[in-house]
Amino acid sequence: MAWYFARPGLQYASMDDLRRGVPTEESKAELEALADLRDDYRAACLSAFLTCENPETRQDLSLDLSLDATVYPADLQDSHEQARRIILADPERYRLLLERCTHASSPMENQQDRPPGPHA
Repeated sequence: MAWYFARPGLQYASMDDLRRGVPTEESKAELEALADLRDDYRAACLSAFLTCENPETRQDLSLDLSLDATVYPADLQDSHEQARRIILADPERYRLLLERCTHASSPMENQQDRPPGPHA
């Protein structure tokens, strides 16, 4: 989404560094300089995800969310939990997020987290 295109790209000193995933210190610093903007973007995506009624748009917005509650400030914890429950209740729709997320329990472990309503 937009964040990918707005952030500076990481640079690598050599092909070996690229293969090992070791960017230059300068390019890491440029990316880190946008940490506040990244946090604002993540908060905006969370808000849009929760207010959006369109399933496809919501799915797209989910790709910029994290299921790691520690990346959100205290005032967004309730919103984060609400989004997490929505995502875990529909693991097929949010498969891409769940596959890359290391902070999500298996949806089967979170049956108690499902919102009320019919479930297959």
